[in-house]
Amino acid sequence: MVTRTAGEIIHGAQVKAGVFNIDFLDYLTVTNELNNAYREAYAEIANSDSDFFIKSAVFYEGTFPLPKDLFKIKTVAFLCHDGSWKTIDKQPPKQYVYGQYYIEDNIFHYNGDANLPILIRYVPIPNTITCPRESEEIEIDVNTITEFGKMTEKGFYYKTESGCFYYSFESLQTEEIPEEEYKEKPSTYLRHDVVIDYENQTVTATDKFGEEEDWTEIFTLPDNPFINIVFDSPYAMVTYEDGNIRIFNQFTSASWNIKASTGHETLGKIYGLKTNDKTLFGCLYEDEDGYLYRASFVPDTVMSYPSNALFNYLEVILARLFLSMNGMENGYIQKELFEQVRWQFRKELQQNSAAVSRPANYLRRRLNGF
Repeated sequence: MVTRTAGEIIHGAQVKAGVFNIDFLDYLTVTNELNNAYREAYAEIANSDSDFFIKSAVFYEGTFPLPKDLFKIKTVAFLCHDGSWKTIDKQPPKQYVYGQYYIEDNIFHYNGDANLPILIRYVPIPNTITCPRESEEIEIDVNTITEFGKMTEKGFYYKTESGCFYYSFESLQTEEIPEEEYKEKPSTYLRHDVVIDYENQTVTATDKFGEEEDWTEIFTLPDNPFINIVFDSPYAMVTYEDGNIRIFNQFTSASWNIKASTGHETLGKIYGLKTNDKTLFGCLYEDEDGYLYRASFVPDTVMSYPSNALFNYLEVILARLFLSMNGMENGYIQKELFEQVRWQFRKELQQNSAAVSRPANYLRRRLNGF
């Protein structure tokens, strides 16, 4: 099994195209095009007989909602009493056929007596690929900062014992500013004013009508106090005592780990948050060694596939994009290499298809004992 990250694919495309500064592009364009290319290749895989992305679900009624992550149905079958599997056909459009199934409004319907469990083998919806920008170190000693203020797309405010300052991401310079120009960090989240009591570990939210809500449980982890919470609605980032960080989209949270692809945890502290879909830079982050960075709030997607064929194909598609958008030409990459990697990718899919026998046989072989 071959494993690659989105960042590695983008870097491989840069090497192929000889374009190492993709800041000439809107960074969102790069990740969007990688997602577009991946989804097109994913659809080809889904339409083939490859079982790599297959998931299964068993239902015990003849009518049921389809799995929410279903992208393409591969097989529908009964589990018989003797342990064998019997396929169920899909009925033709606008026809009622007893013993077959149809789908209406994302609901599965079996036309017959469904007295046996029904298995659906399906390809799930492809994941959205994200790739963090390489973090930019900020040449400021964190120990001199007494308070972090508001973070914007262009910089952030902070205080030291000697005064108020603004740091620009563009010039990489700090300028001292009058105290009246200093901007505090946002304290609103999802149209609520939020008060955080770090000592007592409470979070209280007040809506526009003055109604208070206790949000403490939302941001709390067992035996792991929060030490910092920053907002950029609908996002919030929370740092915990053990150095782990979680990112919230409204009230749904996930571990924020931009080092996942290296097998390491992202430990440290978040000081500022301002999501930026253009550059994907989104937060101020102090790592466990005490260095301050401007970092992405998105993870580096890790992808797996049985061979390099898929990843080579994606790299060349992106390389062609980089060349085109930078006004460069490379006939070998744009035509010959592209045809080679596309042919290799599709050749492997055809080999998988040729290796699969009739449905009744491969169901027994793959699903016996499910």
